[in-house]
Amino acid sequence: MASGTAAHGLWASLTLALSACTTIHPLQGPAPSSPGAASPAIHIEPQALLQHIETLSSDAYEGRKPGTNGEVLTIDYLVRAFQRFGLRPGNADGTYVQEVPLVGITSEPHAHLTVRGQSVDWVHKRDFVGSSARPRPASHVEASDLVFVGYGVVAPEYGWDDYKGTDVRGKTVVVLMNDPYASTAALSALAAARFG
Repeated sequence: MASGTAAHGLWASLTLALSACTTIHPLQGPAPSSPGAASPAIHIEPQALLQHIETLSSDAYEGRKPGTNGEVLTIDYLVRAFQRFGLRPGNADGTYVQEVPLVGITSEPHAHLTVRGQSVDWVHKRDFVGSSARPRPASHVEASDLVFVGYGVVAPEYGWDDYKGTDVRGKTVVVLMNDPYASTAALSALAAARFG
């Protein structure tokens, strides 16, 4: 079962923010010695940049995950930095951040199976992994036959079809997680085609 919770988050581009938050100074000193080389207008202090990175990546910021207090702290940090550096808000409503509607889904799946007449209860993350990405209060699969199809790969160019000869209409397809190991020539070729 999956429960969907609507959340509204505000987020800013971390790359832009770090660039904007970095202590900058007009470059002073002699011009570059290379002929034709332009002198940079500003100088970024590496230590100041590192301080911003350490702050924003600290445990207190909870990974900057949307919908958490870490997001609130991050946005506040960035907005205050923008203000300190005299940056003007870019939104029509006079703010630094744009509202972005988000959906958070917490899956709490339960699996009760009947195998050869025997009832079996599977424990999530021990016996199976299941979730739903559909933003609705609950998803149910009831009285559905299960069909195992390996990794679910269909790659006719390599003579590989995990679904070949298998009727999956009206049934629930069960697949292995991740990708198959490249232990044969066909798997190696498939892996090379997919991952370069």
